[in-house]
Amino acid sequence: MIYTDKSELLLKYQKTKAKLIEFDVPNDLYPNFPLDSNDLSFLTVYLLSLYSESIIGKDDNRQRELKPLLIKAAQFFDSVFESKDRPQRNQDFLVTGAAAYFLNNDFGSAKVLCSKVDSCNSIINTPFKLLCVCLQYLLMNKTHDFGDETNVV
Repeated sequence: MIYTDKSELLLKYQKTKAKLIEFDVPNDLYPNFPLDSNDLSFLTVYLLSLYSESIIGKDDNRQRELKPLLIKAAQFFDSVFESKDRPQRNQDFLVTGAAAYFLNNDFGSAKVLCSKVDSCNSIINTPFKLLCVCLQYLLMNKTHDFGDETNVV
């Protein structure tokens, strides 16, 4: 299994950081986390990738195996946004978290994250922008005018 006890501990650290920010706890009162919860970033993206591959490959067994981990990935992305750990990547974490919640059929949580996205316009013309636009349309009925953009991929 790719998700271990250490992964669970890292997720708890990240959620704790988000709560410390939410309750305005001063930095000097933060507990000393012996591990860096940012290490969970790669695993959560990998989980989303594996789950997506299982959908494309119609591998129902793999989907059942990975589905419980999707919620953990979504919670991680949500917590990273809330903890303001990497503000330059906030939009990425919101959209990726919304996608993870969406794949887990948790449309309410996906919509909450999507509503926090500043604008898909700020994302450069990439597949990530298309994902953002699709999620906002599906979850919020929000349309996007591509204008003269002809190379949106």
